[in-house]
Amino acid sequence: MTATVSERVSSFFTLVIPGVTNPNSTSLTSSFQLFTLDANQAVLDQQTNSIFLQATAGSLLQASLASTSQYVGDTSNNITVTFTTSNPVDANGTIKLAFPYWNPQAAGTIYSLYSYMVNTSQVVCTVTGGAPFLVQGRVPCTFKAGSTQTLTISQGVFTDLVPAGTKIIFQVARVKNPISQTPVTNIKVSTTDALGGIVDSAALRMHATMPGNITVSSVNLTTTLVQQLTQYRL
Repeated sequence: MTATVSERVSSFFTLVIPGVTNPNSTSLTSSFQLFTLDANQAVLDQQTNSIFLQATAGSLLQASLASTSQYVGDTSNNITVTFTTSNPVDANGTIKLAFPYWNPQAAGTIYSLYSYMVNTSQVVCTVTGGAPFLVQGRVPCTFKAGSTQTLTISQGVFTDLVPAGTKIIFQVARVKNPISQTPVTNIKVSTTDALGGIVDSAALRMHATMPGNITVSSVNLTTTLVQQLTQYRL
């Protein structure tokens, strides 16, 4: 697309181009190219790089996360993520689920590397909603631990362009529950293009409401005689 200013302009001017549709995702566009020409169409000045546009991600609708276990620290927990797309997603796109740090103050340290996944090398993901635009059943997915803590349902899960308004449901097996009863917020689910640019996203919440069970405990006394000063060892 080429936009032209045919009248004389001053040193500074604004070119308004109406009716333009924004990019499909947050991926950077190629650079705009700007030229000034003389009356004979010869180039006077130009800028052909570093003029980029980056759109803002849309919002997934009715996004939710449900857990099969409500116990703190449970490693047998499975989660189900449900959402509805606001914008179409290309057939070569992906779904990403990014977890926050267990301890935000530990970012960049070894304490931030504790993973949400029980087995980061063998992640099991199953799609149960979104047909006919998504492959149903077990699908390829990977989990990148460390600083990103991001699960990706790989390219190929979409069988075609996924239209807006598509309800998608997927499960992830063996996700560790939070390590306390404090809710974990800002778990981010996104649909992306092939370059990783976000199309739509939403924040999710995971909350373990039941305390974990202490399986072995005992108390020992230095003396068991009644009304005597003693020491308890738990």
